[in-house]
Amino acid sequence: MRESLPMDVAHVHGDAIQMRSVVGARVRSFGFGSFGSSGLLAAFAVSALLFEAPQAQADVISDGQISIQINVLDPIVLPQSPTTVAPTGISRNGNAIATIGFQAGLFATSNFIVPVTDEGAFPIAGIQATASNAAANFANTGNGLGGQMGLIGSNKVCLFGPCSAAVQNLDVPLSVVGIGGAATVAGAVNLTVLGASWTTGTAQIGTITRMGGTSAMVNGTNVTNDVTLVTPVFVSTNIGASSVVPAFGTLSFTVTTSPEPGTIAGLGAAIAALTAVGLSRRKS
Repeated sequence: MRESLPMDVAHVHGDAIQMRSVVGARVRSFGFGSFGSSGLLAAFAVSALLFEAPQAQADVISDGQISIQINVLDPIVLPQSPTTVAPTGISRNGNAIATIGFQAGLFATSNFIVPVTDEGAFPIAGIQATASNAAANFANTGNGLGGQMGLIGSNKVCLFGPCSAAVQNLDVPLSVVGIGGAATVAGAVNLTVLGASWTTGTAQIGTITRMGGTSAMVNGTNVTNDVTLVTPVFVSTNIGASSVVPAFGTLSFTVTTSPEPGTIAGLGAAIAALTAVGLSRRKS
């Protein structure tokens, strides 16, 4: 077998492997001069990783929660669980998120109680929520990231007493929140809930607004996106002081994108192999 091989095309076991002259120049700079089959295979491994194989990426959603604030009451909070999870789908336009989806039940709460102490809201004395999210698929259609994501469950409106000892309750479905449409409940208090889609733009009820938004931070090969989506929830009742009750849903989470550990390890192993062969040739 000849000691030197052409730099433009090398043949290993009958399979043609394209090795351009620039790769050969870089291999010689490691001190190979003329190199055997082990050096050729190591050089091919590095060139394949550096010039042919795309670097695999891992995306993780973390630090998320949904909060629903009714008028000036404390918000109902649906924390993220598990605290880190891979999205069901994601695409990017540069560093910005173009589309993202995640599974149902990622955000949930059970029997979350918000007391109502405003005398003008009587006979409403509290709200008790059990809810989780439906599956989500958001996309940027030119006006920011947004789309539909419903809530599964209900808000129990506690009447004539705190939720622990309410005389009567009204179950208000949450299905229109984050979707659109209307849900109406009749009883001692009549309620109508109007919902709308989620957006990273502006949600508005009358003169009251909430702002969503996105931001991206690049740190080496890692990209971190902070995402906040909002949705307006219009609530009306037959109680004079609470005939119009503004409410807003806020969904926030962070998406971190980084190279998969296996990709980095594979690249390091190939470079280490190439370096070892070069050192061995120098010693010989």
